[in-house]
Amino acid sequence: MQNLESELYPYLKRFTTKSFEYNYLSTTPPQRETSSAFFNANNDLRLIGLHFDRSETFDLADPIMPNKNRIGINLSKEERKVYFINLSVAEIRRTLIEEHQVEPSAIDMVNLMNVYYRHLSHYPVVSVVVKPYEMYIAPTDNLIHDSTTLGRNSIDVMLSYLGYFNHIETN
Repeated sequence: MQNLESELYPYLKRFTTKSFEYNYLSTTPPQRETSSAFFNANNDLRLIGLHFDRSETFDLADPIMPNKNRIGINLSKEERKVYFINLSVAEIRRTLIEEHQVEPSAIDMVNLMNVYYRHLSHYPVVSVVVKPYEMYIAPTDNLIHDSTTLGRNSIDVMLSYLGYFNHIETN
């Protein structure tokens, strides 16, 4: 891992003028509908599904949200599918308040997904294919997202970094 880090650091530095850090290396078995999971207090595996990350605390109403982005690098032998809702958290909150008359005080970081599913579950989900050794940059604190290993024959391996990735150097 240390060799990989030393090789990747100069490359990833091209995408930011600020700091970034290693986040995690994840593995997910094939044929799983959702890649997002955690172990509860009883050490039982719980699948999450579509979600937004909470790597930092933020104001749900802030349309700019200067939070960190995620770079996800597909280290698998097969394509990886990433799903997302193409609305920011602030846009979802505004839609719930203005179009569905949800009280602003009823929407917080803990219950946002439940309120979203109650009122906007019909909203389309976008799918993006990330080929082996390709990467993506996504504002995962500000975007409902997930990935899947359905249709795969091998384990999914994804390397994640968090930082203020905001541009691509073209030189």
